[in-house]
Amino acid sequence: MGVSCVVQDVTERREAEEALQRAHDELEERARQRTDQLTKTVKRLRQEIAERERVEATLRLQGQIVDSMAEGISLVRPSDGIMIYCNPPFEHMFGYGPGELVGKHVTVCNAPGERSPEEVADEIMQSLQETKSWTGEVHNVKKDGTRFWCHAVVSTLDHPEFGRVWVALHEDVTEHKQAEEAL
Repeated sequence: MGVSCVVQDVTERREAEEALQRAHDELEERARQRTDQLTKTVKRLRQEIAERERVEATLRLQGQIVDSMAEGISLVRPSDGIMIYCNPPFEHMFGYGPGELVGKHVTVCNAPGERSPEEVADEIMQSLQETKSWTGEVHNVKKDGTRFWCHAVVSTLDHPEFGRVWVALHEDVTEHKQAEEAL
């Protein structure tokens, strides 16, 4: 009876299996880390999206408020007196269509009288430069030449997109002025 024995060196195979297992473990760890990073990124993006949606909803609401106000609102660049925004009530009050006043100088709204439209605008702009606000009555003119009176409140605003602007709120007070004159 003989015994036969076969001995095989499996060291290389064992080392290869261990190296393969280490590579597998490292790959799983990297996949777990990457998944954690992606999960955090997705969470952060969802928060940013929710915040952006909240801000957009607020801006839409503010836009609806400004568009539906009875008073007219315009934004004017202090550097050159050019209107860069007018809400629909402002455009309607002055007899202009959507966007027609944008790019025009504020003097287009001032009626000539004892003082020229430029003199009136210069006086208001000077006050705004000095005190950052102005309140008063202005004799205005519509696109068709009709004259009317407005009570205006103008203040300075640092806008994130447009830089420093003047926000002018106009309320037509023609009927009130006529009633005062009738008395």
